[in-house]
Amino acid sequence: MKIKTLTSCFFLAFAISSCIQDEALNAEADIETCSVPGDVLNREPIIGNDEITLPLKKGADITKLAPEFTLTPGATIEPASGTVRDFTDTKDKPLLYTVTSEDKQWTKQYKVSAMFSGIPTSFHFEEVTPVNDKNETAALKAVFGDKCPPVSSTKGQTGHCLGGAGAIEAVISIMAMRDSIIPPTINYETPDPECDLDYVPNKARKADIKAVMSNSFGFGGTNGVVIFKKLD
Repeated sequence: MKIKTLTSCFFLAFAISSCIQDEALNAEADIETCSVPGDVLNREPIIGNDEITLPLKKGADITKLAPEFTLTPGATIEPASGTVRDFTDTKDKPLLYTVTSEDKQWTKQYKVSAMFSGIPTSFHFEEVTPVNDKNETAALKAVFGDKCPPVSSTKGQTGHCLGGAGAIEAVISIMAMRDSIIPPTINYETPDPECDLDYVPNKARKADIKAVMSNSFGFGGTNGVVIFKKLD
């Protein structure tokens, strides 16, 4: 009796599993790959769970981009793949694309935005952090005086990692000390007259680093500073 029951349960489970698997093949609504015609991208599009970022080369015409998508089998997308759209203001109004599964039972919406040199469209650091940059520079001068060491920011390379930013930057600081290389502040093009320290602009620099300080100034005044020193 037990063997018959177990056999029945096995075949029932196998049948349910097969049905679920067959259904899943027709119930997916995802974007698998993305590309943009023309020589406009400086690297591959960044595809997240429900967001896509198009990293553009400087000078690309952001008003006439036609992203092309590869979807899960049988799925459709609206607006259609290859539709020309204006990506000028995607910070406040990301462009929306809706993917529908083959069986029409599932839909998924993607927010698509464009970026120049790693900085989101219509979002510029000079608009957001002038007060922070000026105050941090003043604080460093107050501590070190005329002997302030080189200062670099890696956020332009990693993006803002929110709660993980401090830990990541601390690891980068330790690696800089280990490898005797100061990471650069990339995309440094227009100096602020009130920020006049050595920010290691655009190119990494070799240096004999004995100690490093990592500053993390978070939202809402959550600030932290850690100092690492080589052991003798």
